[in-house]
Formats: sequence, structure tokens, C-alpha cells
Amino acid sequence: MSNTQSAPIAPAGAPAVPLPKSGMAIASLVLGIVAAVTSFLPIINNLSFILAVLAVIFGIVGVVAASRGKRAGRGLAIAGIVVAVVAGAVVLGTQALYSAAIDKVQAETDAAFDQAKAEADANLDRMTGDATDQVLAEEVDVQIGAFAATEDKYGLADTGLPVTLTNKSDQTATFNIHIEAVGSDGGRIDDGYAMANDLRPGQSQDFELFTFVPSDKLEAMKGATFEIVEASAY
Repeated sequence: MSNTQSAPIAPAGAPAVPLPKSGMAIASLVLGIVAAVTSFLPIINNLSFILAVLAVIFGIVGVVAASRGKRAGRGLAIAGIVVAVVAGAVVLGTQALYSAAIDKVQAETDAAFDQAKAEADANLDRMTGDATDQVLAEEVDVQIGAFAATEDKYGLADTGLPVTLTNKSDQTATFNIHIEAVGSDGGRIDDGYAMANDLRPGQSQDFELFTFVPSDKLEAMKGATFEIVEASAY
């Protein structure tokens, strides 16, 4: 006599046992929603894109399981896929927008830096005398008079070269002018400096250079020419 028992058979007309919900479908929808909510946030949306990709993968697995009749939740899986795809598109769009904005800011910053550097270099050149031609052309007028040398009854020489500086710019500035006395042979005899502090626009200041000339240079100075070597402004 056999002890085998047959499995119980559901009575005819009894309701079918519902299939369990697909965990993959549920996970797909949850991840898709999280990805969508955070998709527009800078930096964080890098993670949002990963969540969207996972949501699509889980959703596809959920759809396949539902199609084979092993799990319920096909609608959830499809919804998860749709939400994830939208979230991924938002991530790509916002990142492109943020990237363009960052590139614009970077370009503006670089341009401002280059301009500031150029202005700083120009000001440094003005201060060091490396922009002498520009300073003379745009900022200061230098008038050099005739060198005079007279001797008193004791044989002492009274010398001087009149120089006038005029600020022809529209800003108050300090000017330092280096003038060189050059002999007929092209050699340098002596140097003189005229410095006008805080000269206002249109204002002039007179100077007397080469007032102390050694006796051994006096004759050479009488026939010298006077040249501007450097002009600085600050």
C-alpha cells in the first residue's frame, strides 16, 4: 500500500493566488524617484546619474520577471524606467548648463586676471623707467634749458642746467627724470635727476641740475649735450 499523498487541488472557481511584487521593480521606481529629485543639484547629480542607470537596470529585470509570470509589478518597473530615463536626461542637461556657466565664469576670470596683470606690468614699467617713451609722450613734459657756468672772483664755478617738468596727464603723479650730460666724444660726463612730488595735472616745477661740477669736468660740461635717459612716473 503506497503512502504517497497527492498535492491539494484548489477548488474550481477559487481566486488565483496573487504573485509577489517584484523587488527589482520597486527598487527601480524608488531609485528613479531619488535620481529625479536630486538630478538638478550640482555635484550631487553625479550620483543621481548612477542611481538612474541602476534604476533602468532594475526596471528591465523587473519587466522581464513580470513577463515570465514569476513576479508582479510590471507597471512599477516600467514607471521606474521612465522616471530614471527622465532623471538621466535632466542630469546631462543641467551638467551641460553648469559646465557652460563655469566655463563662462572661468573665461571672465581669466580675462580680468590678464587685464589686471597687464595693468600691473604697465604700472611697474612706468615706475622703473622701462616705459620712458610712453611717460614722456603721455604724462610729463620735460623742458631742458641751456647749461650755464660762471666763475666768481675767487675762481669758483657757479653752474646749472634749468629743467622744467609739467604734468600733462589728468592725474596727480610723481615724476623722476634722469638726465645725462654727454660729451662731444659721446662719453658720459655726469648725471642729474629731477624729481617732482605729487605734481597736479597741468602743474609745473622748475629745477636746477648740475649745480656742483668738478673743475676737471667743467670745460667738457660747457660743450655737453643733455639727454633724457629715463623718465618714471608713479
